[in-house]
Amino acid sequence: MSAWIFGGKSQARWTQVMRRHKSQFQNPLRQNYHHVKVVQELLGIRLDQLENLVVFVGSAEPKTEMPPNVFWNRRDLSNYIASRKTVRFTDSEVRDFAHKLRSSALEATKETRRAHVHHVREKATRKETDLTKCPRCGSKMIERTNRKTEQTFFGCSRYPQCRGKRQVK
Repeated sequence: MSAWIFGGKSQARWTQVMRRHKSQFQNPLRQNYHHVKVVQELLGIRLDQLENLVVFVGSAEPKTEMPPNVFWNRRDLSNYIASRKTVRFTDSEVRDFAHKLRSSALEATKETRRAHVHHVREKATRKETDLTKCPRCGSKMIERTNRKTEQTFFGCSRYPQCRGKRQVK
């Protein structure tokens, strides 16, 4: 990714700003959490034995404070991994895990990539149509009234930490 990245640990969507163009994308920590869960179940290990780490490659630059498990280049990720001193798995366990992961992986083709992207977009669309959840953080929405205009709208239950809102239709 490139340009400026805005986002936080609890936000459902992050924003990429490139010059005057803004686009949103799914919070990579949330997206990666699902990947971590699949790996956990496949390998038959506890969730606390894995870490949810995200690394951006390219010229992306954070413009908001990011969680400590988000890295902005491969060197920082390598330094983080090197700093971990606790041995979690033996060499033979790691070899077994690698074998299980390789044998369970789908073939990397354009078609499997397209199918995965389609699945993720479809899933995101289903979530966005749920009007009872905040579009920014996924929390419950509460009906509120604007004091000045007396118009009603749905506001996030986490206000003022989250300022997500929807218009009443």
